[in-house]
Amino acid sequence: MSKSILHKEKKKLDHLKKYYSQEVEKLDLIFYIAIIFHSLSLMFQFTLIQSDDAYLKQVGLMAIAQAVLSFMGISFTALLVTTGFLNVRNEIIEKRKIESSRIITGSSYNLVGEDLPWLVAGIFAQIGLYIIFGSVPGSQIEVLQSYGFYPLLLAFNAGISEELFFSLFLSSVILSLGKSKTHLFVSALFISGSFMLLHLVVYGSDRNALFFVLLLRVIYFLIYYKTRRISIPIFLHCLNNILFINMMLFS
Repeated sequence: MSKSILHKEKKKLDHLKKYYSQEVEKLDLIFYIAIIFHSLSLMFQFTLIQSDDAYLKQVGLMAIAQAVLSFMGISFTALLVTTGFLNVRNEIIEKRKIESSRIITGSSYNLVGEDLPWLVAGIFAQIGLYIIFGSVPGSQIEVLQSYGFYPLLLAFNAGISEELFFSLFLSSVILSLGKSKTHLFVSALFISGSFMLLHLVVYGSDRNALFFVLLLRVIYFLIYYKTRRISIPIFLHCLNNILFINMMLFS
């Protein structure tokens, strides 16, 4: 191999290392910022969204919902100091390495690429749920109207923090335990059921609303399973929250 070829290969490698280190730093920064958003979201969910549903309190389901919310915060914090964070981080880094090598070799690449159909499918699936259910799931509209900044917090903060927990953390950990179709089905059922329990503090015993969020979580779970891109379910979740809030406030 000639010196000129070796020099070019060395430049490519140096560029790859530089790009790789920058991407790791960006990833870590985004992750730590997300922790702050997640903590704020938990505080506001505890203080501003308190259901007075007597039936749920009577049968003890409200306590379960609060327990799920507490577990969400505790486990996500524990993720920082366990191999769970390292495994997820390394998985993303490996994908970034492949993407950076494509850039260096001149291959075409964009942020969504081959996963664009899943993003579009997720948008239409959400629209389909609204059409099927015929109305926006019931919630505490008074809360949204009483706190000027809370709708914005709910739209983005809840969407980001919930996807970081249910998709990036919980789905990644559970899916790593098996690859069979049965395991996939049980995982989807468990994660979606946990997501539904969390929303008992919002919707109370409104079965229509709870089934709505259950199906939403199934959609987000399948999209993350197929793409392994956390950005897509986060975008879809925030988009759904924005539509949901606007339909409540202006209906």
